[in-house]
Amino acid sequence: MQSIGGQKMTMPSLLPIEPWVTTKRYETMNNDLFKVNDRKGTKYILGPTFEEEITTIVANDNISYKKLPLRLYQISNKFRDEMRPRSLLLRGREFLMKDMYTFDSTEKDALISYKSVLEAYHRIFKRVGVDYALADADSGDIGGSLSQEFHIFNQDGEDNILNCETCGYTANEEKAVGIIKNVEKISYESFTRWISDQIDYSLDFSISVYLQDIIPKSSQSSPTDSIQSQNINIFIAPHGRNLNMAKCKSFFSENLDLLGNRVLNLNKNIDFSQLTELINTKIENNNNSFYNDNQPLNKNIKYNFRYFVDQQAIDIPEMTHESIKKLVDLLDAKNSFSKTENILHETNVLFSDLVNAENNDQCKKCSANNISSNLVSRKAIEIGHIFYLGTKYSLPLNAKVALKNSTVVPIEMGCYGIGVMRYMQTAVDSTRDNDGLIWPLTISPFSVYILPLLPKTLAKGKSGVCSIEQLIEASNSDDPELQTLISGINKITKILELKESKELSNSSALIKNKQKIFDSENILLDDRFHLATGYKLYDSEMIGIPFTIILGADFFSSKGAFVELKIRKYKNIDNNQDSQTKHENKNKKQFIYRKVPIEDLPSLIFENK
Repeated sequence: MQSIGGQKMTMPSLLPIEPWVTTKRYETMNNDLFKVNDRKGTKYILGPTFEEEITTIVANDNISYKKLPLRLYQISNKFRDEMRPRSLLLRGREFLMKDMYTFDSTEKDALISYKSVLEAYHRIFKRVGVDYALADADSGDIGGSLSQEFHIFNQDGEDNILNCETCGYTANEEKAVGIIKNVEKISYESFTRWISDQIDYSLDFSISVYLQDIIPKSSQSSPTDSIQSQNINIFIAPHGRNLNMAKCKSFFSENLDLLGNRVLNLNKNIDFSQLTELINTKIENNNNSFYNDNQPLNKNIKYNFRYFVDQQAIDIPEMTHESIKKLVDLLDAKNSFSKTENILHETNVLFSDLVNAENNDQCKKCSANNISSNLVSRKAIEIGHIFYLGTKYSLPLNAKVALKNSTVVPIEMGCYGIGVMRYMQTAVDSTRDNDGLIWPLTISPFSVYILPLLPKTLAKGKSGVCSIEQLIEASNSDDPELQTLISGINKITKILELKESKELSNSSALIKNKQKIFDSENILLDDRFHLATGYKLYDSEMIGIPFTIILGADFFSSKGAFVELKIRKYKNIDNNQDSQTKHENKNKKQFIYRKVPIEDLPSLIFENK
């Protein structure tokens, strides 16, 4: 983050609700929020994310274009009242995340920031070394017009990713577009006939109807006071295909309440008169429930009939104004079926992509280039998400920038997140084998595991010793084997730190990485001398520390000159070989190196990072 100009800050966990009310997310994320009151009754929430807070902080400063771009990041815990927490770290109510927020004066500059963070995230994930995929994604509750997700393919994942192995197209199911194979598209003529004929002409469709409730705007207004509107949203898709609700909701991004609730879901052969009768019944039943027996049904309702038709359901070679108008006129005429009096109505028709892309659909990108290729659906776990937000938050929260020409405009924003805890679990789950974990070096709790196997002469009479300090106290300070052990441990720590410092000093990076992987804090010493050797060897492989250095018989007999090295990630790749073979067979990946000169340890470890 620092390499792209990021400045680290700390965000509070307790957030005021006012900015959230302003952006309307206090209402839309209502059930996911942990809400608390202080002793005065002031309302707060535990931070589920920080777009509102960071935007408010920036809005409180008089930002000039000279201060931009501004890139702020933080690593802290978030809190969400998840309905179904599961799988340990994958989905919890409290979780650790790394977020970055970017602020720019123009859309062009904001997209440059977006690209910079995208490339930085690629470097982070490539450095860890676990295979991942970048997928086009829906923006969801965060919002914005551009969004991409980082995923690790995993059979326990909650997301479905559609991928084309030919062109590389990758998208989350919520965003993916595919071409349905052998779809029976209804001709335009058949569709208009279906609408025109009341009976005896039916077609196969998947149809969902969503009805907006009629709710008085205030408690003081009577339902009969004035004309109210009600949306009847009718989605028509190819038979047997499921609606993609993320795509459907995008038409109501300004006010999701206008979508309403699903009251009808059909997947059958049906004629239009049957459909209209079913819809009419649903409208009357729904609206009557909002009025008591002593109050007449409001006759002053304007019904907005909106037909959303999937592009692959109807075959319209050339979409013209005339063809759309004809459909609107036909549907408008048929919408007078309602039995309520004093009917006011309006009809709109929209053709768009409405359905979920599915496994084995044709890749649209390849098809455009006359290449036949299919999409493959795979389960995946999201580990990161990036958004270009535009002015979604800066506009309502009044975060503005004064440009060079003195014009004041809303700041263009982006937000970017990595789920730290989720990523760690997913990465380790993807690399493990039957013997246990295999930690990628850059996220491993420890980089090196030192395992002393005491000779009988040193271990004699010390069965209760369970730490290096107790071993020293229980031994003669002049014991040569004890001295060999202590000096060996210190030497390993020192030469690894020296090697890493040299590597960092030779780095060409403008901003040096301050976090060292091989310093003493990242080296684990197993001083459980009271446990059996086999038990500790088993543990060393099960917990999966990248490198295990064994101080065994060769180490003590050579007075600390030779050690044994195990490289955990190669455990099930190759047969064990002596270290002398390394020089004769450099391309061979080895799990065990025996009789390694202690001075050669750093080079051998760094070669196999």
